[in-house]
Amino acid sequence: MVLTDTYQAVTSMLIYPRKNFHTMDIGRRNFLAVTGGITTTFVAGCSGLGSSAEDPSFEVRELLQSDAALVSIDNNGNSFSATIQNTGNSGQIAVALFWQMEESAIEPEGVTSGTDGFLRERINKVYFDADERRTVELTAQPPDDAIGYQFLAQAATYGANIQNTGGKGRAAVEFTYNEPMIGIETTEEDTLYIESEATKNIEFDQVIETNSQWNIEVQPVNSE
Repeated sequence: MVLTDTYQAVTSMLIYPRKNFHTMDIGRRNFLAVTGGITTTFVAGCSGLGSSAEDPSFEVRELLQSDAALVSIDNNGNSFSATIQNTGNSGQIAVALFWQMEESAIEPEGVTSGTDGFLRERINKVYFDADERRTVELTAQPPDDAIGYQFLAQAATYGANIQNTGGKGRAAVEFTYNEPMIGIETTEEDTLYIESEATKNIEFDQVIETNSQWNIEVQPVNSE
């Protein structure tokens, strides 16, 4: 397959959580750009009810998530790039490059998915500050029978601000998400020491399916 060395990129903005598809012509081939959003359900956990003033008592005060808007795409030979803006909190953004193999191919739902008509080349995770815009470049050789390509970008960091309204202590934090495509629920755990009346942030870097439900819950480990 021969791709022209350069082409004009199409600019698109994501209206969350809808996915917008944009087409660009290069000769007789169409190239699609898309960004996917994560549909989320939040459950904030709290603990320490009925405990003494000296015991830690934790609450999830705010849930945090990075988020991605695809601004433009470009290519030069085997160098493919996507300009992405983080519209959420600081954290990792997952960027995936797909090859379109069929004219009537069904678009993938997110960076972790693929279809018979779209083959995933790979996923890169890149850290973005809040509101940062950056161009991510991937070098790849298109398959001989590819007719185009597609970028998808989505959140890859989930977290929370946790407040301790009791005595100082360590919090046990659980990040749980489901994977609808395979019907599995996964839990990741971490601990966090928080002084009395202080608030700390915790983050989990994970690429999860679109339409996944996730939550963060917290409870005391012990009093110190």
